[in-house]
Amino acid sequence: MMQKISIQLKSILFCIISATLWGCSGGGSVNADNNLQLVFTTQPSSNSTPAGTNSFVAPAVQVKVVDSNGNLDKSATVPITLTIGNQPNANLPNGKIYTGYLNGTTTVTSANGVASFNNISVSQPGVGYTLVASANGISSVTSNPFNVTSSIAAAESAGYKSTEAKSGYEVAYIGDIGSNFQGFVYVYVDYGSNPITNDEEFRAFNCGESWVQNTPRNAVFDYANTLGSPNAASGPLLPYTDCQGHTWGLIVQNISYIWPFESSVYPAPQPVNGWQAGQTGVYVPPAQVKYSSINKNQLILFTKNDKDGKPILRFFVTDQWGNVYIVKSSNSADQTTEQIAARFESAVFPAGWNKSSAYLEQDLYSAPTYNNYGNESYPSAIFMDLRDNADLGYSMIYWNGNNGGSIAQQAIPTGVLPLVITEAGGRINGTLSNDQMYGSSGNDLFYPYAGDDVIDGGSGYNGVVFELSSSLYAINTVNGITVVSGIDGVKTLTNIQYLVFSDKQVILSQ
Repeated sequence: MMQKISIQLKSILFCIISATLWGCSGGGSVNADNNLQLVFTTQPSSNSTPAGTNSFVAPAVQVKVVDSNGNLDKSATVPITLTIGNQPNANLPNGKIYTGYLNGTTTVTSANGVASFNNISVSQPGVGYTLVASANGISSVTSNPFNVTSSIAAAESAGYKSTEAKSGYEVAYIGDIGSNFQGFVYVYVDYGSNPITNDEEFRAFNCGESWVQNTPRNAVFDYANTLGSPNAASGPLLPYTDCQGHTWGLIVQNISYIWPFESSVYPAPQPVNGWQAGQTGVYVPPAQVKYSSINKNQLILFTKNDKDGKPILRFFVTDQWGNVYIVKSSNSADQTTEQIAARFESAVFPAGWNKSSAYLEQDLYSAPTYNNYGNESYPSAIFMDLRDNADLGYSMIYWNGNNGGSIAQQAIPTGVLPLVITEAGGRINGTLSNDQMYGSSGNDLFYPYAGDDVIDGGSGYNGVVFELSSSLYAINTVNGITVVSGIDGVKTLTNIQYLVFSDKQVILSQ
């Protein structure tokens, strides 16, 4: 009996001494195991709809911390991160546009040794995705394969609305563009209890020179779900009643720039710069494009097939930096594939741009880049779009992050046109002006250069690169926002995990 008590006392004493190293588990046993592992207790399920359908992987993915004997370590309180392991779309033709990203809360601190991921979704369909769970100092683990499926029926049941017909009458308020033509344009769509209902009513709309009628558009090839007005909670659009008693809903906050701008090709009165041409006119000359930062909280699905199951021919343009856009809308007069193809073939783009057409290998989801610098309560939702002289509308679906360039860096002065990485992660370059730079769902690297810049990394593991030594900067982090001050300006950073200086790298704790 005395021997048994002695063994128990020694065990308790060992537990007390070693607690600061390994911790003691319940029941008086000791977890002195340096070979902790992660295990999926709830595997990701198949047939989960992609991000944008507001449907999360269910049941929630769960990961636990175990010792080398497979026993749960209830004392473990460690951040566990999920990332995508296998990318099933990588080998598809033009697979770069189908790269799937993991959305939702991807890092969760374990409680009693278990971490639950309640709002995880994958951005693109695919067969054979895997997830990798990892934590510092603990062996990672890969999940079972799972599939993400998509269909028109699934999208519509989750809230997507068919826009095969004309999407509605639109008007734009241009009274805030200002003398430098760099203020926002606000677009409203017929909506509410007394909307515009026919062409005659629309032609009769006249509420002063600050209001213009938008060019009629057809979103012929996409299914879209507008979640809410710019910088507002998801839900009903913010209402507006015009001077004639018609009701409208705020759908877009927009700023546009014509590039490469040449005044002489415009009819009189000729615009003075690319801002005026982009903000006040509908005419886009050949070999120029209207590039727009569009704050629109909308999710878009470009389907592989139409409702009859027939493949849809899609039209693409690649700019000189390698960014890819897809036709998403056309003039009201061009609705068939043949009509849109003719418009596309007649379009003349800037030097170094390329046109192509192809059938999608699978359904393609597109979502805006979200950032925290809009409304304090609700983030901005930014698309980078363009229009050509054939009056086709395009949406950027692939960001070539190798060189970090886009039209946005060409706008002078640049400060009010955001620099945005769309969906795929990569590098983005700043300018000598005060920039707004927004990251993607992937891992992004920002090169801000000079100026007082606002940078939001978005999701993923993101860094900011500085040209000079760390000794020339002051770094201060409060409530997840890091301010870096130096001779090349002040950088205000959100969702940034590390900084790179000429002499070292700094990991941020946010």
